[in-house]
Amino acid sequence: MLALLLGDCLDGVYRNIMAINYNKANLTIMVISENEEKNIRRCLESVVGFAESIIIVDSSTDTTPDICKHYTKNIFTYKGITYEDKCNYGIEKAFTDWVLAVDADEVLTPEIKKEILELDLNNTEFNGFRACFRQFLINRTVNDATIPAAIRLYKNTSRYVSTVPHAPMEVYGKVGVLKNYILHFSHPTINDFIRKTNNYSDHEAKELFEKGKRMSWLRLLGKPINAFYLSYFKTKRYKYGVSGFIYSLLIANYSFMMGLKLYWLSLPDDKKKPEADVAEFFDDYHYGI
Repeated sequence: MLALLLGDCLDGVYRNIMAINYNKANLTIMVISENEEKNIRRCLESVVGFAESIIIVDSSTDTTPDICKHYTKNIFTYKGITYEDKCNYGIEKAFTDWVLAVDADEVLTPEIKKEILELDLNNTEFNGFRACFRQFLINRTVNDATIPAAIRLYKNTSRYVSTVPHAPMEVYGKVGVLKNYILHFSHPTINDFIRKTNNYSDHEAKELFEKGKRMSWLRLLGKPINAFYLSYFKTKRYKYGVSGFIYSLLIANYSFMMGLKLYWLSLPDDKKKPEADVAEFFDDYHYGI
């Protein structure tokens, strides 16, 4: 009787191990890194041993690549302009049918790893899965992590169709939602947030301009107000006190900076001259976006 029980137990363990390995065989962790020596170790510690392989797409000038070498040999140097461009490059380097994109300032929780391992990725009706994110501003929580956001788990046939920051991922099929969340330590300081704001708004404004989009001064004034409303009230960041308020102000500032840069690009060349009268800068240009 004991032998039978032991045999059943071992058989169950074996099936569980095989099931886990079966899912692992179709999952590559992809991390995009650029001067992330302060974050990358925490990120990689949360994913090491979880998937079949880890690949790093790196454009660093600090010690980030040296740290990564302790976790994977699959480090690819690529000087892409945007995150989306680097992701498209990284997907092509994936070793498996499925890719899980994790930012260098993010951490996979045990709960979301367990959920992913329990997915039958070979037989699912979905081509991708959205993830929720618990965001942190100076190590303080600023959201509920209940709203599905970016698609992070997807088949290696997926691509970003645009290289503009925060562009959507095209998975060419149905998209599911992961119930658990990823920890996102995106802004350790206010200065870091402002630096990213300047960088991302540059790329987004230029891409929108190249697509024929234009910005009116009236819309420019309304964009940050709408962005603050969506962040502070609709996303319910008011529940997080001062941190939620500051985060929403920073989101509004990003919206304004992007709009201002697009407005500037929309002006005729003679209006961009330094000697142009300041009042003329806000003349009646009726562009639509």
